[in-house]
Amino acid sequence: MSVVSELVEARRILTEVADEEAVDLDGIEVGVMIEVPSAALAARRLAPHADFFSIGTNDLLQYLFAADRLNAEVPELQDVCAPAVLALIRDVIDAGHAAGAWVGVCGEAGSDPVVAARWWVWASTSCR
Repeated sequence: MSVVSELVEARRILTEVADEEAVDLDGIEVGVMIEVPSAALAARRLAPHADFFSIGTNDLLQYLFAADRLNAEVPELQDVCAPAVLALIRDVIDAGHAAGAWVGVCGEAGSDPVVAARWWVWASTSCR
């Protein structure tokens, strides 16, 4: 999802169905998977309508660098600490936090303790 109207419509449908089925939505969060560069670039516009962002690192890197993530010939195009990746992640974090949304990370980078430590140090000095 990278267009605000999609998120607004998804929330509308969720509310409509919940009302029809008498389902209480209290405590149900609606978020956006940030898996493509267009979603990351739209984060500031999406954030006011989202409770959270989840950054899908595998797909985000593949689409950011236009390189198959299974291609062992171009490992430099799968660097989760490349400046372009960090800039996108910083922007998503800043946008989410500015709107009161939490931000999580999934994918291989999200489960790699070395990457997590590097990002923690980077985020503590780079994110506003």
